[in-house]
Amino acid sequence: TGTYRDRNTISLGFGFNVRYLEDADYAEMPTELVQPLKDLQKKLLLGKFDGKELLKMANDFKRNNIGLPKEVGIKMYNNKIKKIYDTYNNDYENFSNLATARQAALIDFSYQYGHERLKKEFPLYFAAIENAINAEDIDLRNYYFKLAGFHQVYNEGKFGPTKTPLYYQTARRVKDRVGNLGFHIRDNVDFLNNEYM
Repeated sequence: TGTYRDRNTISLGFGFNVRYLEDADYAEMPTELVQPLKDLQKKLLLGKFDGKELLKMANDFKRNNIGLPKEVGIKMYNNKIKKIYDTYNNDYENFSNLATARQAALIDFSYQYGHERLKKEFPLYFAAIENAINAEDIDLRNYYFKLAGFHQVYNEGKFGPTKTPLYYQTARRVKDRVGNLGFHIRDNVDFLNNEYM
């Protein structure tokens, strides 16, 4: 699988953002792909590029380099999912007791966005899931998961809640994921003021 423009970056394989490739990812790749990808990563980290520039960079890379073999992409994907699962499981002793749909929703968001990056850039979401996982009362747990879903879809702005760029980029994926957490886009955001406040 080759490289492609992915909104404001370049990705390859199963949505692997080249900006955030790690040593463990490079260790799985064919050696002839490693240095060109590291060079591309370095270039991407130097600044912002518009859509045309990213498309040209991705196409140039494809023309001049081999693609990521499918079996390598699958192995990288499985490694990333396992690492995220292990992180949640180590950080929260109740994680493995959650419904599998909720576990999958949390893991998928961490996979899509990057777990550490997610903690920094979606702090209200992360605080809500921590409260949810640690809640002993089922109604309180459900409320906090619903709140986590809300914070994945909305930013609190000057004029109230506005949808996040992530929602507009991958609306179907976000809807499915937050639905598994208990929040539905049609829900009235007033629930924030009515429950457990």
